[in-house]
Amino acid sequence: METNQPSLGGTAVAAAAKPVRRLVLQIHEVKCVDETNSGTAEIFGGDEIDLAGISIDASGRVTRLPTLDLGGFSGDGKTKRFSPARTVATFEIRKGMSFPQFYQVAFILAERDAGGGLGEVVDDLVEEARKKPIPVAAAAAGVLVPVAKAVLIEVGTVIIKKLPGLISKALDDDIFPTQVESLSLDAATFRFPGGPATGPTERRNFKAHDGEYRITYSWRVVV
Repeated sequence: METNQPSLGGTAVAAAAKPVRRLVLQIHEVKCVDETNSGTAEIFGGDEIDLAGISIDASGRVTRLPTLDLGGFSGDGKTKRFSPARTVATFEIRKGMSFPQFYQVAFILAERDAGGGLGEVVDDLVEEARKKPIPVAAAAAGVLVPVAKAVLIEVGTVIIKKLPGLISKALDDDIFPTQVESLSLDAATFRFPGGPATGPTERRNFKAHDGEYRITYSWRVVV
């Protein structure tokens, strides 16, 4: 299973800047680098791809994300672009919680076959992640203290570790190794390097089942 290092944070801007109200993870395109199951898939019509996910916010709350039907990919090199970008996850920034704040999204990509099962796997992963002890954010002088970043990373690690044991429940769906993306907000007026509200695009490749898909995504703050 692949995991990635947390995305680089941005910086706080001038005090006059508006505070961030929410954080969004969005996808710009999905590319089929190589169809799954090699020759078999190419002969019989290609892949049907779904993107599911789990989000973990700065307080340690674990949430199942809606499954996105990305449609069919009928050949190597096929690319689907989204304009405007398609939202995968949205985090509301909690008022009164101190900074830095750490956020995670686990991408769960699957090639959908008759029988399905992806939804059941994601539900089980959410349950497993919620079993991980999370210190309740304490109130100190009226200021919420964020859960330690190390603890939240460990919650994301639970998702990675538990996935192999749940794959059998996916029936005929081919699930790719999960990848966890993350971002730290260092202040209420966080912006990305240089000052924009949208971060640079990043890419993650998912390889399994004799196939490979590439997702291009970015983080965006809403004020």
